[in-house]
Amino acid sequence: MGLQTFRYSEEDEPDIRAVFVGQRREANNTEVFTVAFQRFRKEQYLSTRRFNLFYSEDTFRRENRWGIGITDSVDCIFTATELRFSSYYYARQVFDLGEYYRSATDAEVQSFCDLPLLHIPDKQAMQAMADTWIRRKIALINDSGVLKNNTAKKIKKLAQECGLVVTVENNKVILPTEKKKLKEILGFLDDEVYKGAFTELTYVTNSKRKVQP
Repeated sequence: MGLQTFRYSEEDEPDIRAVFVGQRREANNTEVFTVAFQRFRKEQYLSTRRFNLFYSEDTFRRENRWGIGITDSVDCIFTATELRFSSYYYARQVFDLGEYYRSATDAEVQSFCDLPLLHIPDKQAMQAMADTWIRRKIALINDSGVLKNNTAKKIKKLAQECGLVVTVENNKVILPTEKKKLKEILGFLDDEVYKGAFTELTYVTNSKRKVQP
């Protein structure tokens, strides 16, 4: 098993999800691998569009080559047959762990619909629309506390920065009644939407699917 060689192109946006380092050992005539993963954030790009200054010989020198920075943190570790992590939020930025997360119950969906920060025009339709994907997102959003720790105004502003339209009325976020749009907003609230640093297009993580206007 191998990995595709990374190739940088000035015309295409680099797509780095994580960096990793590992070791191999043998136990009972079996190969055992331990691999440490670190999620990769856009701040770690050393872009040629910025001035990257490095100190050398009592002065700062500009580095014109493209590169990346790596921190000293580890977000998850794969050892033997287990994936170990202390933060599900960070680990799922390395791996798609959505199918392993619980789904919201009917009571949790109802509680979500009743949140003071949200306005849902038809709560019964929302219940009927809530498939497994939506229920997992609701569980993740509820557990993250994002709708309790942010205002509707801030959510709208952050959505605009990602290229999404969020409607706010009377300090409440209006959730779309169309299922596709609803999933895009739920994905955004679950931190799964971002704007490409170079293309300025809005994407849904994992699938790299462009959000339709």
